[in-house]
Amino acid sequence: MKKCQFRILYMTFITLLFLQLTPCCWATSDSAGKNVFAETKLASLPENLLGIIPFTKDFAIVSSKNGQQYLSFNDKEWPGCDVIVPESFVFDSKTKHLLYIAQQGEQLLVVNNGKAGKAYSGIGEGTLSLSPDSKRVAYAVSKDNKWMLVIDGKEGQVYDLIGGAAIFSPDSKHIAYPAQQDEKWFAIIDGKEGPKFDGIGGLMYSSDSNQVAYMGIIGEKYYIIKNDLVSEGYDGFGGMRFSPDGKRFAYIAMKEEQWSCFVDNEPAMAYERVTEGSVVFSPDSNHLAYVILKNNKLCVVVDNVIGPEMDAIGTAPMFSPNSEHVVYIAKKDGKQVLVYDQKIVDFYEGIGGNSILFSPDSKRIVYVVKKGNKWQVILDGQASKEYDQIGGMAFSPDSKNMVHIASTGDKSFIVLNGSEKVKYEKILSSPIFSEDGQHVAFLAGEGNKSFLVIDGNEGTKYEKMVCGITTTEDNGFEAVAIREKNIYRINWKPQVNNP
Repeated sequence: MKKCQFRILYMTFITLLFLQLTPCCWATSDSAGKNVFAETKLASLPENLLGIIPFTKDFAIVSSKNGQQYLSFNDKEWPGCDVIVPESFVFDSKTKHLLYIAQQGEQLLVVNNGKAGKAYSGIGEGTLSLSPDSKRVAYAVSKDNKWMLVIDGKEGQVYDLIGGAAIFSPDSKHIAYPAQQDEKWFAIIDGKEGPKFDGIGGLMYSSDSNQVAYMGIIGEKYYIIKNDLVSEGYDGFGGMRFSPDGKRFAYIAMKEEQWSCFVDNEPAMAYERVTEGSVVFSPDSNHLAYVILKNNKLCVVVDNVIGPEMDAIGTAPMFSPNSEHVVYIAKKDGKQVLVYDQKIVDFYEGIGGNSILFSPDSKRIVYVVKKGNKWQVILDGQASKEYDQIGGMAFSPDSKNMVHIASTGDKSFIVLNGSEKVKYEKILSSPIFSEDGQHVAFLAGEGNKSFLVIDGNEGTKYEKMVCGITTTEDNGFEAVAIREKNIYRINWKPQVNNP
């Protein structure tokens, strides 16, 4: 077995990829001089550093010593091994539970919160999983050219193959995974083998943990299995989905050369085609949208009502947070159009594919459109100034303010409610609001240094950022960075004015 080379991993910040929607904002209050940056030294970098593994707010240090690799987490050094397998880390930011795969000699083992498990000749790539409550661990292992799933430290039934990572139910009480024996595939749910198929896929639990579903294939027929009930055979399959509340279930399938979206036990309408993977439930689970082919044109169907015919549908239908509106991008007569509640809003040269954003109260909408070689923001139907690039749009939590990042020439800057704010050589992250929505933070760059900018005020310059900016419960922000071979946690919180 070859030893894998550990790669140095830092959080890599690159210039913002414009027209990719990410949360971002700018200060909405006059807070100049009222912020406090603070540093706490967390660790010093060892001379034999191999890498730093970043998590959301935490990190682990990997170093070498006497031919062994060691991981340090929360000021504790875990047992050494020959190789810590790169990119095998599984971490829960709430419970601080950390798993990874290590190599010792010619065998592999799982390290669970610092405790090494049993060694095996192989561990399935990508099969290491942690339950939502962080109390259960599962992974596939090979033994004597066979495979089995290890669940909570106990070896399961031996099979010819394990088809991927096991999935836990949202309540962590149930577990399911695909396996193969004698060239037949089946799902194993809570230790019980399901019906045999030539192949299976799409294994999923409902959000309430009460239902499990997957797709099976026999010959040229497709079957939908939900809670041990097997559907009739279909001639084609286009995806399935549970509603957010877990009470509804929809799937796309073809029967007698007609496609339908089957929802629960409701009668299904037949179409020339239903686009694969296009089924979307509203946040409240009461509405359903999908894309169909009709008269060689594409249409969006919302609650069985067919929308206008389009030459192409550019994005999946998107519901507003309150589930009362639906929007999507389409193409008609050579132009791109925004369709809102099944009505064409306007025609454009182009629309940023991931740029549509509803405000939290669902009353406002923003998106980016192309005009010649420039881009504009359309907010509440009004067009902004033209820019070379636009990205990172976000509404404030109260929906009253909207911010985005823009660039003209070699400078990037923040625009709040149409007003240009500060400019920087590089804006390296999408800004975020504090939890009360009154403060804004983002990461900027100058030369080979990076620094936090909060409410327009710059913090200390650092050589590398390990963990990006996150919010804190006291309406502040924090990040983790490196300066002069030391790792610091950077904290900022608003200063309280005493009467």
